[in-house]
Order: sequence, then structure tokens, then C-alpha cells
Amino acid sequence: MNAREIRPAGPRGPRLSRADTTRADRLTRLAGTRLAPLPGTALLVIGCGTGRAALLLAAETGCAVTGTDIGAARIATARRRAARSALGVRPEFHTADATALPFPARSFDQALMMEVTSRLPDTPGRRGKRAVLAEAARCLRPGGLLLLADPVGAGGAPAGAPGARPTTRERLPALLDAAGFDVLRIDDLTALTGEPAAERYTGYVMITAWSRVARVT
Repeated sequence: MNAREIRPAGPRGPRLSRADTTRADRLTRLAGTRLAPLPGTALLVIGCGTGRAALLLAAETGCAVTGTDIGAARIATARRRAARSALGVRPEFHTADATALPFPARSFDQALMMEVTSRLPDTPGRRGKRAVLAEAARCLRPGGLLLLADPVGAGGAPAGAPGARPTTRERLPALLDAAGFDVLRIDDLTALTGEPAAERYTGYVMITAWSRVARVT
């Protein structure tokens, strides 16, 4: 299979239950299918928000989830949700900048980033898309999987989407390559997610990539 091929999600994807009432849960379950973590797999969720995706994946796969988000209030909510859950192994949540994660190199088997890079500038500095992808590569063990789900556009900030900085679908694989990843699969999820909406974006992609090297800085 050509790793650069962009394919629509088709019949080989998971069957979506009627109980999947939210777009976020549908994306999370599809991400879980692509990563296919085993019980005990160390999964890092970067930009976890209030923990919904992290808790869902922990409940349905049995993997050991660690979530990070720069928002302290969101992390507090995620911790409360974890404390109320019936999970045997509850996810851990940390307040952290995605470009400076508080973990040793090669700490995780897999990483998930949903709608994170689309909010960062495409700059060479320590606050942009390149920096967050390089940090994900540092935290992954060689051969670890990264799943990236993001809206794409023509570059720049689309009208009606304050704070959004999506890049093009061609640029994302190049950024991943520069960070030390080989792209394994690109799914076009525009129809599934309902993007583009109100001309905010041109589409939505989910990229599965393999860490060919753990970058230690």
C-alpha cells in the first residue's frame, strides 16, 4: 500500500454503533481501531482536554492511558471523571505543554493527538506543529505508533474558526517525516466528521504513523 495514499474510510473500518451519538466518540473509537492497543499498552493522549477520549479508550481496550493538556481546569475535570469511573487501572492526567512533556524519552508505546496540530502555527520555533510532533517522537519507543486526527485547509486561519491554524493535507506527512515518523496510512474522514463546515476547512484526515527513531533532546 502506498503510505501517501489518501483513502476514504470504507467498509473495512469499524461498524459504528447507534450508541455512538457524538462525533468525538466516533473519532475516538476509530482511533482505537487504528492503534489497536492491547491491555497494558502505554498510550499517551496529547491534548486530552477533559479526558473523554482517554477514559473511553481505557475502558474499551484496557490500555494504560496517560493524558496531558495545557489547561489546568480541563485536567482537573479529567481527574474527577477518572476518580468516578469504575476502571481497574485509571488514566493519569497531567497539566503540561505539548511541546515540553514531563516524561522521559521512550516512555510510551503509542500516542494519540486529536485536533492538536491544527491549533498550532507552522513555525520552526518551540511552539509550533514541528515542536509538538518532535516531542511526541521523543516520548515514543522506536516502532511506536502515533495517530493524528485533524482538520485540514488551505493553510492559515480559516474564516469563522478563531485560533485555528490548519495546514494542508500534503504538509502534514512532511511534518511527520521531519519529526522522525513514517506514514503508514492516511484516511480521509471528511464525510464522517461533517467537515468542511461553514467553509472553515477543506477536509479532515486521520494519519497513522510509525516512529522510526526516538529523538532524544
